[in-house]
Amino acid sequence: MSRAIGDYSRTVTLRGQRIRVRRGMGLGRLRIPAGLILLLCATALCCVLCVWSGQRVIHSAYQISEVNRKLDALMLENRRLKLEISTLKSPGRLGLIAGRLGLHEPKTDQISHVR
Repeated sequence: MSRAIGDYSRTVTLRGQRIRVRRGMGLGRLRIPAGLILLLCATALCCVLCVWSGQRVIHSAYQISEVNRKLDALMLENRRLKLEISTLKSPGRLGLIAGRLGLHEPKTDQISHVR
């Protein structure tokens, strides 16, 4: 009698009857239904996808906070530059610079009206 790999059975006679005794299940005898395997694979895939999507959400949140931080810095710099522009354009400052350069107000005969 040929035995399959993992077949640990033997036949014994007890009270005149032949009884087949198994000592354990071999790998060749282990039967898992295909539906169970499919269910386990689907569950594992769902778990992997949940972890992956959670990781993507966290990564996106970090990116959003970084962009918000840069936006705040740029808005602060924009306000500072607008203040600097208004300071540089002030009539009092321009009058002082014109006086240092030797410029003066034009006389009435120096003004020509263009239509």
